[in-house]
Order: sequence, then structure tokens, then C-alpha cells
Amino acid sequence: MDQPFDRGNEYSVPYFWGTLGIVYNDKYVKPGEIKTWNDLWNPRFKNSIMLIDSSRDIMGMTLASSGNSVNTKSIPELAAAKGKLETLMPNVKAIVADEIKMYMAQDEAALSVDYSGDAAEMISENSHLHYV
Repeated sequence: MDQPFDRGNEYSVPYFWGTLGIVYNDKYVKPGEIKTWNDLWNPRFKNSIMLIDSSRDIMGMTLASSGNSVNTKSIPELAAAKGKLETLMPNVKAIVADEIKMYMAQDEAALSVDYSGDAAEMISENSHLHYV
């Protein structure tokens, strides 16, 4: 915003906007069971979560789950987030990119962390998927 080629944003608008969230499949996860990022650490979800291949977003999710800013520069907060993220790994089935949409649409995992636009595409292909 307010780039040198358009001071005051007279001609420019944001190209993309969305959120990062959790997609769950109601065949495996009860509605209302997932309410916060911290719910992903439930041992019940062992080998059940697909993460989007975006280190910034996954680290941001982990920082937010502890009440920290996703933009923190605090070494102790970053180290704590790294440690917390390591404890999530037993629940992670895969870290994938665009194919996450196909896998979730085909009931390959109970949960995924992905962008709202991708979630909308998944949900349009599988009525058992929901976005939180």
C-alpha cells in the first residue's frame, strides 16, 4: 500500500485477502470440537493433520496459539514456539502445498491448516468439510 507508483492509493487495491484457519472433516471431528489453534495439539488427532507448506504461516499459527504476536522478534518467544511446534509433529500426517485441497476433498485427513480461499474450494467439493 502507498507504493511509490501510487502515493495515496488512488489507483491500487489489495489483490489478495484471506485468513489462515483450520479445515475439519465432520466424519472424523465433531462440530464445535475445534475452536482454537491449541485444539490441534490434542493427542486424539495423532497422524491426522495436514499442514500447508508455509513456514511463516505455521510459525505464526504457533505463536498466536501462545498469545504472542506473529511478528515477534523476541528470541525466547520464538524458541518457545519452535518447541511447541515440535510437540505438534506426532499429530501431523503431512506437510503439503496445493495438493492439500485434493487430499482433504478425498477424505485423506481429518484436519488441515490452510487458507480461506483454498478451504472454500475444498468445501465446494466435499460437504463434510468445514472452516474454522
